[in-house]
Amino acid sequence: RVERVGGGTFLLFDSFGGLLREDRDAADRECFENTGCWGDGRISPDQFELIEQGLDADDSTRIAVVHHHLEPSPAAKVNPLQNADEFLEWCRLHNVGHVFVGHWHDTTESRDIGGVTRLRIGRSTKFPYPFGLLDTEAGTYEIRALREQ
Repeated sequence: RVERVGGGTFLLFDSFGGLLREDRDAADRECFENTGCWGDGRISPDQFELIEQGLDADDSTRIAVVHHHLEPSPAAKVNPLQNADEFLEWCRLHNVGHVFVGHWHDTTESRDIGGVTRLRIGRSTKFPYPFGLLDTEAGTYEIRALREQ
């Protein structure tokens, strides 16, 4: 879906929904049975079309949000978005400058991937809870963590 908040337009993709259960391999189905979370993710053509329909010409700051990360994990324990290259190309074509990703439980700074800035906060379920501050005007991204009082 498309949400407009605080001067930014957030494009919310469901990378779990891009693959049907029957399109998933046995390892991914087992992952879901054990964790309740699909390991593999993909953005479907229908999702791209739906998001495009929700865009306005005056959406100056576009930020995509997708669960699966965009580059391979060094530990190869979790899978990146299957169509990450297609997704990034779509972002470039639709003037999306920033992409928030998750899935890989590692906190890291931003990274430019061919003109699209990937921003990652690796977890939200373990204290201290990290969060990211994106200042689109200054072009900065900072990771902070909530601390006990």
